[in-house]
Amino acid sequence: MPFQLQVFRSGSSGNCALLTSGRTRLLIDAGVGPRVLAKELSVHGLGVRDLTAAIFTHCHHDHLRANTLALLAREGVTSYMAPGTWERARKRDAAGLLDAMPANRVGFFDPESPFELEAMAVETFRVSHGDPGPHNPAGDPVGFTMHDGADTFGYCTDVGFLCDRALACLGRADLLVLESNHDIEMERMSARPWPTKQWILGETGHLSNVQAAAAIAELFANREGKGVLLAHLSEMCNTSGLARETAREAIAGRGELRIGVAQRHTASTPWELKHGVATALAETFAGL
Repeated sequence: MPFQLQVFRSGSSGNCALLTSGRTRLLIDAGVGPRVLAKELSVHGLGVRDLTAAIFTHCHHDHLRANTLALLAREGVTSYMAPGTWERARKRDAAGLLDAMPANRVGFFDPESPFELEAMAVETFRVSHGDPGPHNPAGDPVGFTMHDGADTFGYCTDVGFLCDRALACLGRADLLVLESNHDIEMERMSARPWPTKQWILGETGHLSNVQAAAAIAELFANREGKGVLLAHLSEMCNTSGLARETAREAIAGRGELRIGVAQRHTASTPWELKHGVATALAETFAGL
């Protein structure tokens, strides 16, 4: 069965996506409220209880909302994350919603070890984001790839730089969601406080368009039929056109790559991955 991807939201105001393969319906992050999640799922004829599971990259509020995680648990959906992400999320949850969740609705993975999630082989890798050390407010942030026996999907946002392990994992992806957060000059000239700019531009912040484009050129040179969805664009310090053009220039002359841009406030164009070929679809998912 092909992978099908629908990014519901992407950006600092909320991140959430739906990845399907056969009967497996996997939610990636839940940085949107319960109403938004229910509304977007309903477009595809789904409810929250129709989800197979959820996986979380880290616990920043735009990726993990306690009330939405609690909803998933009430509807019988198990959420998977690194133990450090769960611990930081619990400490941040002043309302105690997460402490009240049934223990069997939270599953843990080791970011250094592959594991199976339903019918998919998952390989996670730690990313540099938030703060270094054990008290990182992001928890234990990760990116990942998923392999369904035929194709490989990759997901990596909220990362200051891509280490060798991240590049090695993402290099196997046929369809990749990759952060392209900011234009460097726009960030430098923005009205944000200088410490915030330093963090965003640093090794624990976010990938710039140039960094994302360099990674794309390395990962997808001469690999025909692959796709990249640029994600987590800054509303203040980037545009879809800038991000896309920077990526296109980097890959020019090195193969055909299909490039899309995930949207902040609306669902993005859905994608399908089948037999190593990624395609942006004009219509919503079929056969869900």
